[in-house]
This record gives sequence, structure tokens and C-alpha cells, in this order.
Amino acid sequence: MYENLIQELKKAKKFIFLEFFIISKSSMLDEILEILKQKSHDGVEIRILVDYIGSFFVLPGDFKKILRENNIQFKMFNPVKLLLNIMLNYRDHRKIAIIDGRIAFTGGINIGDEYINRYKKYGYWKDMAISLEGNAVYSFTVMFLKMWESITKKNENFKNYKFTHTIQNSPGLIVPYASEPEKLDSTAEDIYLNIINSSKNYIYITTPYLVISYEMMLCLSLASKRGVDVRIITPFIPDKKIVQILTRSHYDKLLDAGVKIYEYTPGFIHGKVMLSDDECAVVGTINMDYRSLYLHFECAAYMYNVPIIKDIHKDFIETISVSQRIEKHIWEKRNFSKKIMESILKLFAPLT
Repeated sequence: MYENLIQELKKAKKFIFLEFFIISKSSMLDEILEILKQKSHDGVEIRILVDYIGSFFVLPGDFKKILRENNIQFKMFNPVKLLLNIMLNYRDHRKIAIIDGRIAFTGGINIGDEYINRYKKYGYWKDMAISLEGNAVYSFTVMFLKMWESITKKNENFKNYKFTHTIQNSPGLIVPYASEPEKLDSTAEDIYLNIINSSKNYIYITTPYLVISYEMMLCLSLASKRGVDVRIITPFIPDKKIVQILTRSHYDKLLDAGVKIYEYTPGFIHGKVMLSDDECAVVGTINMDYRSLYLHFECAAYMYNVPIIKDIHKDFIETISVSQRIEKHIWEKRNFSKKIMESILKLFAPLT
């Protein structure tokens, strides 16, 4: 996916919009910056939006200076202020790249060498992302511009960034969507619950974190009990030890309900994917945890009866083949102190 992104950035003629939770000092960033500098010199409009907390400790010190010198627009989402409030909890967890309104990328990949396995931070880093062409791209353009407007407080002319696509008779349906903490309902959770409740044959899930609500737990359990093949892949090597303990604290009830749980043994799986019945799939930035479902600005693409679903299914099966299944009879015999730790940490799940 990274190679495709690089090639598409090089083709840019009008504008490039980049929105990421993390942009870190890396060879990946260096390569992208070289392209952006050249494109800006060629007259391409470039805007970069990054989350303040996500990138605070890893953003290069001269990053803003480089962008300013090359006429590249830059904004940070929700910087920390002296007067703290509940808004500090709201983070921009999206990962979006839009080129000319013609093609868009989204998924779990931030800008950093671990995401493309040039730096083995937690073993092999397994991530998932998609690229979209056609009218669906404009939805991501709107997401980006609305977020930009929320920072600058200036109105944008959205029509200037709408591309006229010639793609016709494309099979299936793709619906990009955003999830925002300021709304009363959780779009992210509602879509996941809808897919689970509508499933007939199988539900396959990959998530780096499994810190779910009672309602989500119940839906997964009931789906398994009515005969749906429910499989979840989480990391064997965590990026956050405490969150892995919290993730594993949910295994007991899921295993009791017949849910099949696997841990990705080569390293850390960061992809956020839900797939059901060879019919529908979601790929995006939404983890199955409290922050993603309730406190973060997120995005994803819901896909129905599109050819790429076969590739997503194939990738899931290949990932399971290198993952270790958590067997109920073995899991129950784990150290008693681990069970106590899991129970204690569950009380603080919304804070993780």
C-alpha cells in the first residue's frame, strides 16, 4: 500500500491532503516530504493535518520550518492548552491521504518506519489499508475539509476539490463514513453492531485492542451462540502491555460463548477490519476500544458486494494461519495473579 501511495503522490497535479494521527521522524516521512516539496514547487496545493498528542513526541523538530519554507499548509488538531477541559480527550485518530480528489487512502497506517517494517518495533507490523477511486473519494475530501475548517474557523469552497469521475458500472457499494465524539450516537459502534447482528455465516475481526462494552460483548456472544463463526485476531506482541492485559480480560466470556480468538504471533497486528458473510466489510481507523468508539474522530469505509472483499477474506485466512488460537481449556489455567490484574484493570478501561 505504501508503494501505491508514493506513486499516486508523484502523479498529483492539483492538491494533496494528508491527515494522520502520528507523523514521526522516519525514512518514510523523508521520502514523502521530498515528493511534497517538489509538488509544491510545481504548484500543487498541499495541506497536512496531524493530531497534537499523537505526534507531540515524534514529530521532527524542524518539520514546521520545512513546510513553511516550501509553502505547505500545516495544522495541528486540538493542541494542549493551559486551561484543560474535556475536549483534550478528543483526538484525531484518522489516517487519510487524498490526491486530486481522484484517489483516497485510509486504514491503520500512520507515517513512521514501523508501519512499513523498516523498524521492527514490535516484531513484524501487520497493518491493513485500502485505496478508493470514484465518487467515494469526495466523502473523504469533505471529512478533511470539515476538520480543517474546525481549526481555521474559515469556510472552504468544497466544490473546488471535487473531481469528476468517469468510473461507471462499478459493482457493489462503498460508503465512507466518519465517527465523531461530539455526536450523541456512536456511528463507529453502531455500524459494527449492525454487521454483527445481521451476520448469518461468519464474522471475522482484526483489532489491535479489544476493550469493548457490554453491548458489544453480548452481540458477539449471541452471534456465536446462534451458529455464526466468530473469529477475532489480536496481537501476540503488544505495543502497550496494559492494554493487552485489558484485551485478554475479555477472552473468558467470549470463549465461553464459542468465539474463536487468535493472537498474531509474528508481531503486532494494527489493522482494523470487520468482514462478514463474503458480503460486507469495514476497513478504517476504528479500533474496538473505548477511545476509538467514543472519544476519537475516526473514519472508515463500509463495503458491500465489492470484489475487494475476496482479497480481505484471503488476507484474513492467511493471517490466521500464522496466529495462535487461544484454547479455552488452556486459557482457564493461566496464572491466578493475571486474572486478578485483568479484573482490576477492567475498572479503568475507559481511561486506556
